[in-house]
Amino acid sequence: MLVPLVLSLLLLRAFGLELFRVDGVSMEPKLEGGSTLFVNRAAYGLQCPFTDRYLLQWSEPALGEIVVYREPANEILAVKRVAAPPSASFEIVHEGIRFSDRVIPISTEVAAELSVRGALGEDEVFLIGDNLAESVDSRIYGPVGIARLRGRVISFWGHGH
Repeated sequence: MLVPLVLSLLLLRAFGLELFRVDGVSMEPKLEGGSTLFVNRAAYGLQCPFTDRYLLQWSEPALGEIVVYREPANEILAVKRVAAPPSASFEIVHEGIRFSDRVIPISTEVAAELSVRGALGEDEVFLIGDNLAESVDSRIYGPVGIARLRGRVISFWGHGH
């Protein structure tokens, strides 16, 4: 009786739902440090357990969604908002990077690596924190591959939320 329960919990975690705790201020005021997130691991597809690969992919991250992902620089889990979905067109302007009608400030290093005009790949997103002054995000390290996404935040609570 215990084996099916443990197996069910492992499958749910590997393919379905996961709890995540916010550590930091990059998503304030929406998500404060210490908030708990409920993450849908299967939002974009079926991931291989313990890897960043998808066995099947059935959805793409949409503009404005909050996601948990593995940061490219240090492999830690982080939470950010999708500022530009896959295949979004962009243009580098004096103020930063323009996606449609909004401009997001970016570092000169990221600007130097992107062409003046172009598009994100079909498997890339541009992620930013809501608290731009305190967020280390795609403005610093560039676009993030969809395979690095752990899932979509579907609910959160804690610290007055």
